[in-house]
Amino acid sequence: MRRPLSQKDHEISFTQFVFTIYKTQIGIGILTLPRDLVETTGTDGWISLLIGYAIAVTASILIIAAMSKYPNDTLYELLPRLFGSWIGSGLSLLWIGYTAGGALVMLLWSVHLTQVWVLPGISNQTLMFLFVLPICLYTFQGLKLVGRFGEFVYMSSFWMPLALFWGLKDAHWLNFLPIGHNGWVHIIQAVKSTLLSFLGFELAFVLYPYLTEKKHAIRGVVFANTLALITYSIATVVSFLQFSEETLKEYVWPSLVLLKLIRLPFVERFEIIFVALYLIILFATIIPYLYMSAMGANKLLRTSNHRYYTIAFLAGCVVLSMLFQPSVWQLEWMGRQYGKAGYLLAFLFPVLLWLWGIGYRFIRKERHS
Repeated sequence: MRRPLSQKDHEISFTQFVFTIYKTQIGIGILTLPRDLVETTGTDGWISLLIGYAIAVTASILIIAAMSKYPNDTLYELLPRLFGSWIGSGLSLLWIGYTAGGALVMLLWSVHLTQVWVLPGISNQTLMFLFVLPICLYTFQGLKLVGRFGEFVYMSSFWMPLALFWGLKDAHWLNFLPIGHNGWVHIIQAVKSTLLSFLGFELAFVLYPYLTEKKHAIRGVVFANTLALITYSIATVVSFLQFSEETLKEYVWPSLVLLKLIRLPFVERFEIIFVALYLIILFATIIPYLYMSAMGANKLLRTSNHRYYTIAFLAGCVVLSMLFQPSVWQLEWMGRQYGKAGYLLAFLFPVLLWLWGIGYRFIRKERHS
């Protein structure tokens, strides 16, 4: 019989906090963001990226500000405290669904990407089964191992965005001119796409109580968002320099097309190797979201073992893969629907929670005075 997880199994260091958030943010965004931006605002998308970064950092800081008043509570414990049992449970259920949806969408993307680029002859359900095994094992072991996995993924994959610099050898710097040629309306509209790419910082809602160095939490979320900005900037700027706007709109995964330009004497198709290795980054997005969802189900159902929820969720994913094989357009539609929930829960909700927390403490203070 497995021993129950202790507090030590959940404690995470500052670097684990940073890299878990950062690697959760990257996900599929680095592969598709250049096309999403150019469709809305052309090569001015880098301006939208900076605005999206500023908004993500602001939301992240508000999360820490709200959680710091109750340093030992996760989001799922804080919601009933601030809103009461019924409303708090309802909000917890929304967050469980949101994080489970994030894990599911990323898992489906991982299977699709592998089928298209690496193993086109393998069935949908076979890949899904192979993927859920390591995800299940890591999710079982507690937050500390999730944090260590984030560290490992960062250390083993930090070179991947740098590989895109190969595209600069044929760069067309005039592609950026004139700056602002599509107008500020389109630049602001494109911010929506960048916000989706920064999703993942909301994990701070459950990571913060287990952070051993809470005084550095704000620095941590800023650092994580900055790493994400640097990564996305590399993919976006290099894509804009290599391809024209019209060409870029034709590619589903422009970042992978950039890798086709790499020619090595001992590797014929470098992009296939890149995608195969990139799977661990996708897993680093799936695992934290799944863990956050399982933790919420644990708190809501008042159980002490999140493993049953994890097994049920992943078994459901395998069954779904037997019945449904989504196309790239269906996956993008699912991503957009998930993104709409992300706008509300990851960006708007921290503002409302922070304001509600201020009002709640003020009312309690007035009652006790």
